[in-house]
Amino acid sequence: MTNSKSAINRNKDYNEIIEILYGADKAFKTIAEVLCFASFVGLHNGQKKSIPANKKGEPVQFRIFSGSEQLDRHIWSLCLFDKKDIVALKDHDQCLTDFEEYANGGLGVIAEKLSAHPEDPFGIDTLNAMLLKVYATYNEPTSKPKKRNIKF
Repeated sequence: MTNSKSAINRNKDYNEIIEILYGADKAFKTIAEVLCFASFVGLHNGQKKSIPANKKGEPVQFRIFSGSEQLDRHIWSLCLFDKKDIVALKDHDQCLTDFEEYANGGLGVIAEKLSAHPEDPFGIDTLNAMLLKVYATYNEPTSKPKKRNIKF
């Protein structure tokens, strides 16, 4: 198992979307936070897309994710959820690649949603609606207890 990958790539086609979403007075404070959100949007929507070499923009160093905000937890939880096997966590590089691909897929979904709502130039209402939909999906009341499919 390798541990040589030191950065998360991002697709330069989505630079405008990232710029809309991150900044001091925007939805996310860092690009790393945008990528974390986008990766779960990608996972939720089944959108895992590799980034072609000619589309790779400025990468985000892994140390940003593993710093004080501990955003690397999102990378590991996504890997675990995707692979459904704790052994997958041993392959650092593959976990980062999977995260990168889900973030790319998620940025595509977010770009489509924002394009469909030009009246929301900063994406706040659009993102809020997306979050509420995910919340409602996972918190629907049921008459019977939910079966947890957790294996140790």
